[in-house]
Amino acid sequence: MLRDIRFGVRLTKRDAVTEKTNPDYNWVAVSQPWQLGWNIGQLASLGDPRFSGNTRVHNFNNFFGGKVSVPSLVVPNTSLATGYPDSYAGLHKYHDILCNENAAAKGVTPDCAPWKAASYGTDPAGSNEQTEKTGAFYTQARFGFDDLPMPIDGNIGLRYVKTDMKASGYTVFSYTRPTIPDGYQTIGPAIPNIPAFVRAQDYRNSYSNVLPSLNLRMKASDKLQFRFAASSAVSRPDFSQLQGYTTLSQDVKTTSDDAAGVVRVNSVTLTGEGSGNPALKPVTSRQVDLTAEWYFAPAGSLTFAVFNKQLKDIIVDQSYNFQLPDVNGKMNDFTVTAPINGAKGRARGFEVAYQQYFDNLPQWLSGLGVQANFTFVDGKKTMYQSVFQQYCTGGAGNGASNLNLNMNGCDTNGRSFGNLPLYNQSRRSYNLALMYDKGPLSSRLAYNWRSRSLQGVNVTGTKGGDGLDSNPASPTVGDHNVSYGLPTWAAAYGQLDASIFYKITEQLSFGLEAQNINDAKFRQEMDQTIGTKGRAWFVTGPRYTAQMRYSF
Repeated sequence: MLRDIRFGVRLTKRDAVTEKTNPDYNWVAVSQPWQLGWNIGQLASLGDPRFSGNTRVHNFNNFFGGKVSVPSLVVPNTSLATGYPDSYAGLHKYHDILCNENAAAKGVTPDCAPWKAASYGTDPAGSNEQTEKTGAFYTQARFGFDDLPMPIDGNIGLRYVKTDMKASGYTVFSYTRPTIPDGYQTIGPAIPNIPAFVRAQDYRNSYSNVLPSLNLRMKASDKLQFRFAASSAVSRPDFSQLQGYTTLSQDVKTTSDDAAGVVRVNSVTLTGEGSGNPALKPVTSRQVDLTAEWYFAPAGSLTFAVFNKQLKDIIVDQSYNFQLPDVNGKMNDFTVTAPINGAKGRARGFEVAYQQYFDNLPQWLSGLGVQANFTFVDGKKTMYQSVFQQYCTGGAGNGASNLNLNMNGCDTNGRSFGNLPLYNQSRRSYNLALMYDKGPLSSRLAYNWRSRSLQGVNVTGTKGGDGLDSNPASPTVGDHNVSYGLPTWAAAYGQLDASIFYKITEQLSFGLEAQNINDAKFRQEMDQTIGTKGRAWFVTGPRYTAQMRYSF
């Protein structure tokens, strides 16, 4: 009955240091074409011989497969682009030269701030250190009951994992108060007076997991067998999700009425963003699979499987309240968005697969075969604390306080989407393949397709702050002041690939591969009231590769 017992121990340690550049944002335009006539106009037009030799003209001769004609582009030479920081400093000196010449011509004092290269590790507040240690003990017993009318074999195992995590980071608040002219009256919401600060933070997080597993196989006959599998698993957060770095900001919108000597404070928004969350726990799952396998021919099989995976502590971006006192001790609420273990979910469905070689056909046709499978997945995500509201928030500060935005998505008409599936999970997918294996020749022609899948909510390019406030109970109904975030999807996609290999010797083979023969275009799309609209198109075109393989 008991065939063997296996056990083992595994220890790991990982370290990571993340450093932001100083300054954090260092993109500075030396010149723009529309700046002709300004003090750096010569550089913009590349017309000054002192600054020539740093660029070249690039022509797009086969843009979109030659179907679209686009103008040429002036780009930096390779030596300029790869000579950082010296080449960049030299380029920015041209700006300083022209700026000084322009000031001298006008008889004014030059105001030419010199460019400085960004540096790493010089800003303590931009550093984040992380350490992760794990210790695991596992054991597995293999067994079999061969004397039963339907023999059963399998294994049962247990894994204990202890994880210790440590992170060092910072909480940063920086703010420049708006300038109020002398003698002007300020009306509207009060502006909190909170001193800027940089505060070091140390974090520790420990957790342990007990992960059992069971795998069974029952042989109903020589051609039919059933499999059952049940297990628990964990998926730890990435280091990028565990960073202990939080930035807080205060955004004040004002308008001035010079005739009345009044500065109106329209809104004061207190927000924050966490680069990560050192307190994150792993995503855990409990999964069960049941499979039937029918081997109806020596080279043919038909299988059917059902599965159910229950997920816990799914990581989502959600807002929470963070308080800071002003100089008078009054607490101010910042709405901070950061990753948390905020949801549970499920992924259940079935898969059917068929494979057969037609070895009963005569001569060379006996190498023909087909392969096909279809998968259906019903996925769902449920928030631990439901944040769904029919309408998204309008008015001052709505961009951060609207919890619907990151969880459910908000339309441009001010309504929440809700009922969004798990990320990167297609509901349906299938694969079809025509195969040939005979002697030294092996080839495949395969088509793979998957239905659309959710990629993100409230991402760059599909969000804004001027959505319509359509909530009839809102005091700002009818205004365009709602922050919206449209769900972004990967559209349904199917690709045809092919390959052929010829074995010259037992070790040496030559092959050709073709990918995306059907020239499929990958498309991103976004949901909106008026319908699903395209967001981005990616045209990779077919790709052909020749290979020579040698096996030792």
